[in-house]
Amino acid sequence: MIDGPTYRLSENLARQCLPNWHLAQVHRVDFDNDYFAKNPLSNRELAPIFDTFHEHRFDFYMREWGGLGADDLEAVVDALCDSVLLQRRVWPDRQPRLPVSSVMAAFSAYKKLLGWAPEVKTVLEVGPGTGLISLFMKRLPALERYSQVEACQGLYLLQGMANDLAFPYEVEEKALPQNLATAADFHLVENPLLELPCYVDMPRRPPRCVHYPWWRVGELMKQPGSVDVVMSNANLREFSQYALRDYLALFRRVLKPDGVVLAQCLGGELHRDASGLISELRDMKFAPIVFDLQGGSRWFSGPNLPLMAKSFCTSNAVLVGPEHPLFEKYNKAECFEGCHFGAEPAVLDMYFPQDGLRRLYSVAELRDLVEARLVVRLTSADPVGVRSTKRRPRATDDQPLFTSSFDPRFGWSAGFSRAPRFCLGG
Repeated sequence: MIDGPTYRLSENLARQCLPNWHLAQVHRVDFDNDYFAKNPLSNRELAPIFDTFHEHRFDFYMREWGGLGADDLEAVVDALCDSVLLQRRVWPDRQPRLPVSSVMAAFSAYKKLLGWAPEVKTVLEVGPGTGLISLFMKRLPALERYSQVEACQGLYLLQGMANDLAFPYEVEEKALPQNLATAADFHLVENPLLELPCYVDMPRRPPRCVHYPWWRVGELMKQPGSVDVVMSNANLREFSQYALRDYLALFRRVLKPDGVVLAQCLGGELHRDASGLISELRDMKFAPIVFDLQGGSRWFSGPNLPLMAKSFCTSNAVLVGPEHPLFEKYNKAECFEGCHFGAEPAVLDMYFPQDGLRRLYSVAELRDLVEARLVVRLTSADPVGVRSTKRRPRATDDQPLFTSSFDPRFGWSAGFSRAPRFCLGG
């Protein structure tokens, strides 16, 4: 696990190697005020930003999916348990909080990725926020490499903590100082004050998670056509002008010919409005299979979709480059307008899954399930599930699910006690 002083040491060394100081300015992270722990002096300063960016969105994400099915509930409860154990490990004197909104946002992004590419092998995520999505990414059955890029030190440290919990012994931390083997060359002779060290050759697992700071992004540019899916959640409108172009060029470079960019929330209008983002995307030759700027509730219908209502917590996008087989089909100005969802099977699986019984859960219900699961995990020999490969019992094994299924006439609203409100539009 990397700490703040080590991160700053590596960053300072990287700044000394810059060809021009403007390069560091491009990756400067903007937040609304100076109280956000962008450059924390200790890990204790990270506690206030551990659960942020998604305040008051728990119910909205719950309604977006029409509740949780059995497998969904297991994933969410396990991620919440992991988040509590992470807090207890890093801040043992603080009472852990249940980051329900942040975890539901991470679950929603993970669910969309799983819907688009169930057997995805390589993922690049730019700006993973507080890193809680790693607690879901570890569940992807075919995942071989999950790469992350982050420019904010405080968020980078939080992501490192989550990565170490989610991918034990399978994380490659790129912000550590490089070339230590050649940094010094000592001559050691044993004496009464010095005992020569005895080293151990430890077998290494191939890294499933590779964590890049902003000054190591060039390594990714040397890996053309290596990524199935790029995720860029809640930041496309928040990058500076030059940073956005740099990252869009990176996306084009690393995507496989059939790869896609997935975005859950396009970000606040910090540096550009919707028209500015669309202009940049078109200039960089991206076409939208999905492009919804507003989110909210509306009716949907299509060739492979019965008339149904759906509520989205936030904006969404699925983008492809010129090499993608669907680029010409969706490379049209009208696809960037209003609420556009291409009638593709993967889009249906991603946003309109018909995967069985679901029910809405409250925060109090999830808290009770997490507390019960923690009792089991903390009394086991393997509380974080590192050595366990056997599937744990689902949290709902002793509870009947709500007796409702998908109804094409009303979407997910039928049979739920708290139905989302829908309106015509899109």
